[in-house]
Amino acid sequence: MQSGINESFKRLAEEKLPGLVQTLESCMNFEKWGFEQSFYGLAEEFAPSVIYDSNKCRVRFAWLPADIRDGPDSATLYIVYGRLHASNQQRFMMWNGRKCHCWHKSNMMIKFLDGLSPQEAVTKRFKSEPIREQFSELNKGHKWSNVEWAARQDSFLWKHYGNRLFDLLDLRHPELWEQYVLFVKKFYQLDPGLFNPSQPGPELIC
Repeated sequence: MQSGINESFKRLAEEKLPGLVQTLESCMNFEKWGFEQSFYGLAEEFAPSVIYDSNKCRVRFAWLPADIRDGPDSATLYIVYGRLHASNQQRFMMWNGRKCHCWHKSNMMIKFLDGLSPQEAVTKRFKSEPIREQFSELNKGHKWSNVEWAARQDSFLWKHYGNRLFDLLDLRHPELWEQYVLFVKKFYQLDPGLFNPSQPGPELIC
């Protein structure tokens, strides 16, 4: 069974990743922000992925296949950010003696960068961030695929936050990262939500 799954993902990577790279290169200004491709292909704990690295952080673009119930155009793009120690293959790693999440969605980072308090972030937990709402409003007439929409949206985030986002993840700015870690910890103290007990708590990040 596992072999079949691996073969299925191998075919998926061969079929879809070349087109994904083409889409990313047309939507994202990697050169401006100093990103270069560092990983391409299958990953143990992710869908087929392409990773780009700068001297500040990493960003993973994982191609999630379409749900047969939603049609062939429903494939989506899973985008997560990591510090330079984040693994190509795994979601978690040991950091300061604890197993932690090493890949991060941007929504919590955006709330932090927008200056919300942990309590305000909890109140707006399920609301789209203003910058995403702005992107949607500006581009509501476009008929992009889900994958292209996601890529263009994060490109828009980069233009808005720029190095503020990348500096947050930069290992050379530990004091800024510690502020963010405290923000995340307080957020989940206020609203633990639901999480998989077999995984590290959502507040454990590195």
